[in-house]
Amino acid sequence: MKNIIIVGTCLFTFIAASAAAWNFAARTTSAPVIATVKVTPKTVDTVSVNDIRTRWIKLLNQHNPELHDAVLACMLASKVSGKEVFILTENNEARTAAEEYIFRDGLKYKLSYERGGVESIMSYSHKENWFSFDHYNEKMGPTMAMAESMIIIDQRIGKYYTDLGIK
Repeated sequence: MKNIIIVGTCLFTFIAASAAAWNFAARTTSAPVIATVKVTPKTVDTVSVNDIRTRWIKLLNQHNPELHDAVLACMLASKVSGKEVFILTENNEARTAAEEYIFRDGLKYKLSYERGGVESIMSYSHKENWFSFDHYNEKMGPTMAMAESMIIIDQRIGKYYTDLGIK
């Protein structure tokens, strides 16, 4: 019974304070406020990791095609080998004669089964279906968080369009 009284008192206090604030605002403002509307969609679907990854790879293709190609090659190599594959930045000074044949000049990224030092950008493990980012930054392309934000915005706009009957 005490809980009901406390809740009732709080509700009454909130209503009384709201009415007092409304009366004060009505007397002190020169232009009355007609209404404010906050529009929110009813529900926003959750975003799957695969959807985020797909959007990120497509964005990466637009912003950094060379890294996009390296990511796809990395994913395929990990799937075939069953190992974690690393994407490294190409360092022309550190190449051996054998690498010179495999990694021709002009290539920005190379794949390795061993983690590099500062030249290690990211890795992918097909077993765990997981990317690990080492020295990846926004200069190289969009982030996964950017891709997720874009998907959420697209979902919300789609809900608004549906609610408003826009096709």
